[in-house]
Amino acid sequence: MAGAEAWRAARRFSADGDRCPGRGRSRRRGAPEHRPAHLLWRLPLSGVEDGAARHDEVLPVAAPDFWQRHGNGAASLADVHESHFIHTNWGPNYASHPSWADWFAAAGGSRAPDPSHGRRVGLSSLAIGAARLGLGVALGQRVMATADLEAGRLIALSSVSVRLGQPYCAFMLPAKAERADVAGLVALLGK
Repeated sequence: MAGAEAWRAARRFSADGDRCPGRGRSRRRGAPEHRPAHLLWRLPLSGVEDGAARHDEVLPVAAPDFWQRHGNGAASLADVHESHFIHTNWGPNYASHPSWADWFAAAGGSRAPDPSHGRRVGLSSLAIGAARLGLGVALGQRVMATADLEAGRLIALSSVSVRLGQPYCAFMLPAKAERADVAGLVALLGK
């Protein structure tokens, strides 16, 4: 099982989907019984274990059939039509996350595709999902896209990647560090 899939499989769900076993509160159907460790920026905290950090990166990904249909023999992403880019709007609190302009600069170019001409999404997972459905080329976070890349549902269109502005970190109380779901998440972050 790929890292994220193994972590999800280790999370416990109630059989009936309505109530948490051993707890008297209701929850929405299909919601996890326990929340994973909180993901925070790296801060020194006493009495809290610091899980392994991973500095993720984004790279251009697309569905193979999309690239076959719309790549039009493009020598590089610099030749791709503006409407084929999927733009992630990271929001005002995530201004340090990379854009297509950042990726092109890292690749040695100066192109800055206009988000008003392509598809726009509000989450990295939506960008990867849109690319997987053949809706365009996304800057996919490697951690989130790995399973799709390995399964052939997505292809990487370049080896050039851009690091995210901050690493992922897991901070947890020492008593929680031994739980299987928390340990799985920390292992995923440390890969």
